[in-house]
Amino acid sequence: MPDRPVGTKSYRVTKAIHWHYVTEKTHEEIADELGVSAETVKDYLDEPPSEEVESQLADQQREVRLVAYEELKYQLQAAGEASRTAETPVKVWQDEDGNVRVNDIHDDEGELVSKKPVPVDIEMGPDDTARYFRREEVREILDRLVDLVGAAEPEQHKVEHSGEVDGDFSINITHHRVTEDETDE
Repeated sequence: MPDRPVGTKSYRVTKAIHWHYVTEKTHEEIADELGVSAETVKDYLDEPPSEEVESQLADQQREVRLVAYEELKYQLQAAGEASRTAETPVKVWQDEDGNVRVNDIHDDEGELVSKKPVPVDIEMGPDDTARYFRREEVREILDRLVDLVGAAEPEQHKVEHSGEVDGDFSINITHHRVTEDETDE
C-alpha cells in the first residue's frame, strides 16, 4: 500500500465505485491503487455510485445484454436447424426390387432353426429422439430470450380488495419487479 491516499476523497470514492462496478478488481486491488485500506474501500462502496458510474454501468449492462442476445440468437438458429435435420443411421432391409435377403440359421445337425434378415444398406434417416431434445432446447433458448428482453408475462397477479363493491369503484394496478436479491431473502 502506498504511503498516503491518492487524490481527494471524492476522487477515491468515484474511482473505487467505478472499479467495483465496471472492472473485476478486488477490494484489496482497489485499496492498493488508491493508497487506502480495504476497509476504507468497503466504506466507499457503501456510498451510491455517481451518475457517471451509473451511466458506465448501464452502458456495460446494455453491451452484455446485446452480446447475450446475439449468442442466444445464434444458439437458437443452430438448435432450430438441428431440430429439423437430426439424422441417425438406419438399416435398409429391402433391395431395389423390394426383396429382403435372409440368412438361414442351422443347428448342429444341419436343421433349419430360423431365418435372419440381412441389411442391404445403411442410409441416414430422421432421428426423432434427437429432434425432440433439440426442440426442447429451442424452447429453453426462447424462454431465456424472453427473460433477457424483459417480455415475460407475470406468473400471477396479486389482487387486494377492501371496502364495498356495490357502487362505483376504481381499480388501481401496481407493478413490482422482483429482483434476484429479493428472492434470496
